[in-house]
Amino acid sequence: LEVVPDIRCSYILEAIGLWFSLFF
Repeated sequence: LEVVPDIRCSYILEAIGLWFSLFF
């Protein structure tokens, strides 16, 4: 159960990183 939220967090962080790389 603790692994699912961790994967979501890492996925969200990667998405944010892509957005930042596109804008900045």
